[in-house]
Amino acid sequence: MKKLFTRFAALLCAVLFAVPAAVSVSAEEPEMNVVLYMQDCESWALHESAPVSINGNGTFTVTIPDIGKVTNITTMYLKDENTEAGEAWSPARLTVESAVVNGSIPLQFRQSEFNVVNQGRFDVCFINVWASTFVTNTVKSGEQINITDESGNLVKIESVEMTFSVSGLSAENTAVTPETEAVTEPPETEPAETAPAETEPTEVAPAETEAPAEPEEAADPVYTTADIELSSESGSPMVIVIIVVAVLIIAGIVVFLVMRSRRFY
Repeated sequence: MKKLFTRFAALLCAVLFAVPAAVSVSAEEPEMNVVLYMQDCESWALHESAPVSINGNGTFTVTIPDIGKVTNITTMYLKDENTEAGEAWSPARLTVESAVVNGSIPLQFRQSEFNVVNQGRFDVCFINVWASTFVTNTVKSGEQINITDESGNLVKIESVEMTFSVSGLSAENTAVTPETEAVTEPPETEPAETAPAETEPTEVAPAETEAPAEPEEAADPVYTTADIELSSESGSPMVIVIIVVAVLIIAGIVVFLVMRSRRFY
């Protein structure tokens, strides 16, 4: 009898320690889906890579395949397409480890490190015909940019591959306060002045002005479904732990009663 209860107590302790750890591991963490984009100005198509999942520091590779021999482009940038309004990321640094066109033509950068998080969102631009371009082996002509090889020849882009590392990244999970429409005051109106007639003076009744409308009350903030899901998920691990402990206690009581009844027979 003592051996049975000793084993049961050991099993109960193991489960109590294992369940919270399993729940914490299985809880979803904020995650970014970062995509490499490139736009050409021949068909104005936006070419993109498959998204790479990022939820912390590390080294990642993205590839845009089968572009179709594009020469003239306007932009090339990395951007997260998964960040929601309730999520935010801390300032971080991105280092370009390598970037090649068509598998063998390297992209040469003025600098290898970039600030990668802009206002809580993962967003960094390398080529922008309307702003700054950090790739040096390029030629700008009007509103188009061409990539050149080592001999200075224009490259027909068929694919782009970039490997980069991220450091200093962490999820802040700061909720964004919903904006409400501002209440505007109605414009003040003054009674129009009327010039007196040159003939016999007549009394002019003052113009009636409508009372200014009362300002409407600001609407209640509208919260997204992301806020609801976040609050409901935060309570689910505790519910699971309570259910598991209750089941184990009931099982222990049943085992005790069964063994006690056998003792008397």
